[in-house]
Amino acid sequence: MNEPAGDDDPQVVLEQTLLKTEEVFVYKIPPMMTSGGHHADDWDLASPIATCSLHVLRRDSSLLIKLLSDKPKPNAPPGATMKHLFAQSKITIDLSSNAESKLKMEHWIESVTDSSRYFVIRISDENTGREAHIGMGFRERNDALNFKMSLQDYGNMMRKEGIVSDSLIPDETECNDKDELSTSSSQDNGNDVASSSIDAMGTLSLKEGEKIHINLKGKPSKPR
Repeated sequence: MNEPAGDDDPQVVLEQTLLKTEEVFVYKIPPMMTSGGHHADDWDLASPIATCSLHVLRRDSSLLIKLLSDKPKPNAPPGATMKHLFAQSKITIDLSSNAESKLKMEHWIESVTDSSRYFVIRISDENTGREAHIGMGFRERNDALNFKMSLQDYGNMMRKEGIVSDSLIPDETECNDKDELSTSSSQDNGNDVASSSIDAMGTLSLKEGEKIHINLKGKPSKPR
């Protein structure tokens, strides 16, 4: 029998970048007034509260959506900036609950009903546990499509590894795009990308943007 891993055993953390986008717009959104969904036209789109860069990455079985904004860099010449975390959504599937109570992707990310470029994101503070909803929008439709495909890639990886069921992370082919951004060829390409990602991990070779961190007891890894 295999003995349980002890506290001194190294912890291996898989981190894989699925998407980086240099410009997204963040909005304070009003409460949803009807059951018909959120409408981007209600957001005062000309006045975002922040302009951020977007990083979508997988960390083990979780998906992180990070919004990064610029702030002045200390002890640096005037005008120098550095990135800091503006908001984050951590998507984690609860495997211990019953199938009926498991959260679907729509719990964290919702598409608006009147555009394919805007989304509602459930963000959370890891220190306090508080949650809030914000709006996120892309200037270009292609960037919005890439974001949706990164969610699809994550879903395909989780299915391939047997971590979640199809009912928890729906295929993008099931999404209803008002502007009909998705085409069958782009979805096929997205599936090919996800499949190649899994094959790469199966052979222990790393894709571009993929990192493996090994955290030793008493020596936490420093952020890079």
